[in-house]
Amino acid sequence: MMLTRLITVVPFVLNAAIAQPIRSTDCKYGGIFKTNDDGENYCDCTNAYGGVGGSPYRGHLCEHAATEYCEYGVTSSKVSFCANGGTCKEIIYDARSVFE
Repeated sequence: MMLTRLITVVPFVLNAAIAQPIRSTDCKYGGIFKTNDDGENYCDCTNAYGGVGGSPYRGHLCEHAATEYCEYGVTSSKVSFCANGGTCKEIIYDARSVFE
């Protein structure tokens, strides 16, 4: 089975499509408010965790908890998961080797 490189930490470039700009208080679950080189604000969800078991969060404001993990043999993963009801298209067998 071919390993797939998943990108889980991407500053969302949807800010221009959102009616209101992101403020420093908008990021949820430990997401960090940042400004990119173009002056657009976003939430960095790299370290956004919460809920029972410390689920990782992603989304425009780090508001969507992991709903399925896409890494074989683990009960939690901060690098390979789906949020907001999404499902895995492929399973990662060793995320450490893919993301190092």
